[in-house]
Amino acid sequence: MNRLWTVIAAAAILGGCVSSRTGVSHNEVPAPVLKTIQSAAPGKINTILREQQGGLTTYRAKVTSGGKEYDLAVAEDGTLVSKKER
Repeated sequence: MNRLWTVIAAAAILGGCVSSRTGVSHNEVPAPVLKTIQSAAPGKINTILREQQGGLTTYRAKVTSGGKEYDLAVAEDGTLVSKKER
């Protein structure tokens, strides 16, 4: 029985990594976030997702810039968290 509770607790913790992920339009993105996305990889913004985890909101964007594709993560205040070429 204790093993069952351990498995349930672990699943709850691991399942809580991202509590919500939603696609958003450009006009739903805070201005500092959009500005960072546009300056970090100027080009075509393909998609933007809003992720909420533990009270923090991060925006993830897929951008095509200079013939390359990038995945960007930007904090709600406009801070660039990560930029990876795909």
